Amino acid sequence: MLPWEELKRYDVVLGSASPRRKEILTHLGIQFRIRTSSAPERSAQTDPARLVEDLARQKSDHVLDELRDEGSLTGRTLLVTADTVVVLNGRILGKPSSESVAREMIEGLQGHTHTVLTGLCLRLGERIRIGHEATEVEFAPMSDEEIRDYLASQDYRDKAGAYGIQSKAAPYIRKLYGDYYNVVGFPVRLFYETVREILE
Repeated sequence: MLPWEELKRYDVVLGSASPRRKEILTHLGIQFRIRTSSAPERSAQTDPARLVEDLARQKSDHVLDELRDEGSLTGRTLLVTADTVVVLNGRILGKPSSESVAREMIEGLQGHTHTVLTGLCLRLGERIRIGHEATEVEFAPMSDEEIRDYLASQDYRDKAGAYGIQSKAAPYIRKLYGDYYNVVGFPVRLFYETVREILE
């Protein structure tokens, strides 16, 4: 039996407001409810892989407390949280706070290869599984006009590294090594493997 079928017997909670994560889970045919995490995205971790794992765990802790307080947490609640960052030459790029920050990010990414890291945390009762996925993405060089047009679209908003591979930045993605869905924000293969493991 595919784990997706087995998940029908569980109360799957996605602790994320990301429309991309919601869309991916929907396409997988998974029934779930959303509980947004308002946990502050701060961590003492400096290693990018440890950082995204720590932030995914923090989100899980926060949503878990809220579910417990409202009495909707059961032994069959499967809580799913994730966090994504872009890493360029060792520098962690989160979501841009302004257009000028987004410009700086895009100017740095264009013509170079960077890494997208997503931390994933699954929690079922006392069981918890945390991991991460890494994907290498090569951006094509962009002209000043292309950068201006991209920023004018405001597609950079609420996206790590100021871009979404599935939208306005798609024409500038030259190559990709790894899980495409990880760049979108939810590593499907890692999720599949982790679900199988936590349900055993």
